[in-house]
Amino acid sequence: MWAAMVTGLSNPTPLLWLVQLLLWPHPSGPQLTAATPPCPTPCSCSNQASRVICTRRGLAEVPDNISENTRYLNLQENTIKIIKSDTFRHLRHLEILQLSKNHIQQIEGPWRLAWPVPAARGAWTHGEAARLVYISDMAFDGLENLRFLNLGVMLELKGRAQLAAEWRLELELSGNQLGMLRPGSFQGLVSLRKLWLMHSRVSVIERNAFDDLKSLEELNLSHNSLHSLPHDLFTPLQRLARVHLNHNPWECSCDILWLSWWLKEALPDNSTCCARCHAPPRLKGRYIGDLDQSHFTCYAPVIVEPPTDLNVTEGMAAELKCRTGTTMTSVNWLSPNGTLMTHGAYKVRINVLHDGTLNFTNVTMQDAGPYTCMVTNAWRTLSSRALLNVCRRAPDPPASTPTSPLSPWKRWRSTTRRASTSTSR
Repeated sequence: MWAAMVTGLSNPTPLLWLVQLLLWPHPSGPQLTAATPPCPTPCSCSNQASRVICTRRGLAEVPDNISENTRYLNLQENTIKIIKSDTFRHLRHLEILQLSKNHIQQIEGPWRLAWPVPAARGAWTHGEAARLVYISDMAFDGLENLRFLNLGVMLELKGRAQLAAEWRLELELSGNQLGMLRPGSFQGLVSLRKLWLMHSRVSVIERNAFDDLKSLEELNLSHNSLHSLPHDLFTPLQRLARVHLNHNPWECSCDILWLSWWLKEALPDNSTCCARCHAPPRLKGRYIGDLDQSHFTCYAPVIVEPPTDLNVTEGMAAELKCRTGTTMTSVNWLSPNGTLMTHGAYKVRINVLHDGTLNFTNVTMQDAGPYTCMVTNAWRTLSSRALLNVCRRAPDPPASTPTSPLSPWKRWRSTTRRASTSTSR
């Protein structure tokens, strides 16, 4: 009877019954619900396939049909060796990607990135760790929401990190054999908030290694082989609130005083730092933050290679060198207009390299003038000045107007006229 009232017919057809059901208002009648996205075989899924678990499934490659709704994807403890290009490109909602304890050696994509990124977060075991030697740039292109990337325990860091700058990542690199962190190791990770480098055999960190990490809030360097850190290493890290430096064989001398002062000024409430002297014996066990100049005999810094006057043409690259005998000094430059330039700043065209060199990628006429290099340690500051002379570039010659080639008829007429002129003479 109700169907007849709605359709206006006394005997509604089956087709009209179907229309009636489809248009039935909610909540008094039936309604259509969105179909649950398929779960890739042989994984298990939950929360409308937003959580996909594929651990210990014997997978040799990343399964197909992973829902674009996925926010958490766990592929740990499989035998995956290669991540193919665009594997994750459609997963724009992905926040956490777990790939540890696989045999991954290559991650493909449209451009190159040759270093093993993170290792397992939290507790990990050594087991069979793959040596990741190739990650192409943009291999994870499109994962704007990714905030934690786990690629398992890796063995060697090669090249530089150039991950998409918009990612908000937490990188876990613990358990690697990194050895040295060079400038550019974390290039492009301007949104990185946390970086863990525990148990990674890090013995040397060069001055500009962390310059791109403008948003870093927590840094863990514990359980490594660090004896010292370059002066002002943390200067670019304006948001750094927690740093872990414990269980390193710190060599306590004048060169570590800058770290003591920085800890007291920048992180006065950081109780987890616990950086303690390993040597000399008289200071062993002493908290670095408690040290001051009274504990050492300090000497003035030495400028091994002072800057010299330089003549350069507008538009060319240029370098003013100011090298010291140790990285345990701070090297800053004073520009002709009085601007203080430090490492981690002036990234577009002028920047201070890790060895103190002032680098110009493209000199302009406005760059001309005296530049002062200032080298500072715990004892005093030395300075040295050099003049940068910039010559104006000669204007390019005017472009010649191209002439159109003569047609065969015009060439014949031109030849005939010249011959006729010659004969008349």
